[in-house]
Amino acid sequence: MRLNRVPYVVLLVLLLVFCMLPADAFAASAGMPWEGPLEQISRSITGPFAKIAGGIVILFFGFSIAQSEGGGGWMKRAAQIGFGLSIAFNASAWGLPMLGFSGGALV
Repeated sequence: MRLNRVPYVVLLVLLLVFCMLPADAFAASAGMPWEGPLEQISRSITGPFAKIAGGIVILFFGFSIAQSEGGGGWMKRAAQIGFGLSIAFNASAWGLPMLGFSGGALV
């Protein structure tokens, strides 16, 4: 009767050892191949030059709209499109860090 318990005890010990293994040991990987280029693009988009250039472009198109004096010509429409695009592109410079995507390496 004692011989029948041995496989259960061994199985129980193996199960306990298996449950104590860290979960990180199963996921040993250096990352996906596209992570490096995407991080470099993110750093380029959110760098200090991008913030300064975005601010200058927003000011330029804002003054262009202000100087159009409410006219309905194509120049005002082009300035509005440029203003909207500059806000959208500049949003990546302040929006990504605000959401937690800083573009830098985490240590």
